[in-house]
Amino acid sequence: MKLAPLGLVVAMGLFGIGCGADPEADSAPAEPAVTRVASLERKLTPAIAIPTDTAIGKFFDALIEANPKAIARVPVVNLDANGKRCTIVRFDDDKGVEVMRREQCDRGNETLRAGKIVYTDTNSDSKIDEVSDTTTGSYELHDDDHDGKLDRMVESSDRIATPISLADFGGDVTILAGGKIASRVREDKDHDGKFDVESVTATTSFQITVPAETPAAP
Repeated sequence: MKLAPLGLVVAMGLFGIGCGADPEADSAPAEPAVTRVASLERKLTPAIAIPTDTAIGKFFDALIEANPKAIARVPVVNLDANGKRCTIVRFDDDKGVEVMRREQCDRGNETLRAGKIVYTDTNSDSKIDEVSDTTTGSYELHDDDHDGKLDRMVESSDRIATPISLADFGGDVTILAGGKIASRVREDKDHDGKFDVESVTATTSFQITVPAETPAAP
């Protein structure tokens, strides 16, 4: 490997020193810090009481019995894509219109469909631990630890009655490219019966701008 001539090395060193001492560069204002994120999260203070009038923790049989007009038809037995034996029971009203459909699979999840609402048992204890509503004001309910209590609620923007203030998440927050709030999630992370964490997502993304600190006078 050839070494650079000594004179060239010295010249380069002097040139670097000259640039570092440029008074105009030292006095240039710092640029604000900009971060783009897919979602925002904050701690709820105070925490929010969790709704207790949901289907979470209820037995499927109780939910069916609560609809006295639901008439059970002859069960149909099928094999699903994984070869599991599934029993499907259709419930009709007195005019023969389907109002519910229950599907029970061996060693698998159990579901009950009532229109656009789906109730699910994910741990085979015959209790509902997930609810999904696909109507305009769609939402999801989840019992994540299977203790019969609601732990997580996901709501679409159409269901959220009170406008969300991005200022609640701190900093200068904006939504890029004309986007808007898509959904909100509230969680009871410490399982004390109250929602303590809230997060929101947007149809595009969020931009958080943190102003740069003004340098102290010399």
